[in-house]
Amino acid sequence: MHRLHPFDPDLHLKVCLAKHLEQSHHMECNICFESFKDTKYAFGIQENCNHCFCIQCLRLWRQKDEMVNYRSCPVCRTPSGDILKFPLWFTCSLSKKLMFACKKRTLALEKYYRYVAY
Repeated sequence: MHRLHPFDPDLHLKVCLAKHLEQSHHMECNICFESFKDTKYAFGIQENCNHCFCIQCLRLWRQKDEMVNYRSCPVCRTPSGDILKFPLWFTCSLSKKLMFACKKRTLALEKYYRYVAY
């Protein structure tokens, strides 16, 4: 059951989305320092780190061949295997863990069904 509007799930979703968008607009990329007020930017969310980056900057960072720690956070160097492109910033670590679990599950299913005979 939805806590904000227990009898109206659409209104609950609308209020929660507006709250998350407002929180996301105050964030800025730690590489290019662009604000996320502009909707053309998506967050590059790392699995093991909470530093904020736009997906373009994080992908460029990871593509550099000379970087020894290219799969780590550009700020704190925490190893982080996966990144997730998402339009909102996660303030809750549980939500972040759930999104990465869903991504891994989806990739595993795609890999499995690629080899299943129909």
